Amino acid sequence: MHDRGCDWFCDGCGVRMNDQPRFTTVRKKWKCKACGYVNDVSENNIIPAGGSNGYVFTKKHENGLIERIRFTKTREVHDFDGPNGKMSIWKRRGS
Repeated sequence: MHDRGCDWFCDGCGVRMNDQPRFTTVRKKWKCKACGYVNDVSENNIIPAGGSNGYVFTKKHENGLIERIRFTKTREVHDFDGPNGKMSIWKRRGS
């Protein structure tokens, strides 16, 4: 099974996807067999086991914007650096 050594849960319905027939992370996307939601199952969507207070990954967008995603106990935070300055947006984890 190609699961990158992680437990994967659907962002649409919350079911554990590792147990779904032919589950794999090779294509970096997985359509949940339970609800049909297309999930990101790439390395960019892995929360480190040692804690979740640091940046999980950095993404450079084509327009020059740099996005960093980090997790706190209760929030998912997206920090952006771009030619027009900095900005942060967040959402409550688990919602």
